Amino acid sequence: MVDLKLIALQAGTFGRSFALRFSSVTWVVAVVSSALVGCWLL
Repeated sequence: MVDLKLIALQAGTFGRSFALRFSSVTWVVAVVSSALVGCWLL
């Protein structure tokens, strides 16, 4: 899970580009996994 505090911490520690990539990948993984679980349950 990614929240604003974590994005700010990662941007300060690893750089802004890493924080943007990490949050984008996290969002995609969450959407795809929820879609797969939803299809499996339905």
